[in-house]
Amino acid sequence: MNYFNLIENPIEQDTWKVILEREKQAQYFSYNTYRGTKTDLSFADAYITKDNKSNPFDPLNVLLDKFNPKLVMHEDKVVAFIKFDAGGGIFPHTDDNPKRSTVF
Repeated sequence: MNYFNLIENPIEQDTWKVILEREKQAQYFSYNTYRGTKTDLSFADAYITKDNKSNPFDPLNVLLDKFNPKLVMHEDKVVAFIKFDAGGGIFPHTDDNPKRSTVF
């Protein structure tokens, strides 16, 4: 899995603001792992519509392009916002989602 720590913002502030606003309005659901294990995470689809996923000017695609300009968002790919419950976090584990390849 690729992991990027976004210490410095790689995109324009206005584009970043759109992403943050989208995150605030996202509908979160309790997240269970691919194998059904309960977690202390909540999950929300980061794209508003399927059209956003294929739009190269969508703010998320602008961000993703900074890290992988050759990335093609296939129909089954997922881009999500993840929130941790209070006191939660990522603990040592083996990621069991075959669709996840990168985390920002």
